[in-house]
Amino acid sequence: MEWEIYEMHSDTAPIQGVGCRGRIQLFALTHGLQVKAWNLENGNVRFAVPKGTDAKALHAHLKKIYKGLRIRKIAADEMVPLF
Repeated sequence: MEWEIYEMHSDTAPIQGVGCRGRIQLFALTHGLQVKAWNLENGNVRFAVPKGTDAKALHAHLKKIYKGLRIRKIAADEMVPLF
């Protein structure tokens, strides 16, 4: 399965941790999305959705919660290992 990978960064709100990943997973569960999320050592969070998934609603949801959040696509057509 190919995935699109996004990276989140915020200078104003702490995003790394179980809470952020949990919010991503809860949104995905309630909206029928398949998402994988993980922390990075630099304090950012990455998440991946299957290629072709419209992630705009997830982006908007996260930006409401975390002020100053920036989300950028960093890769497409990537294989994400199961974890």
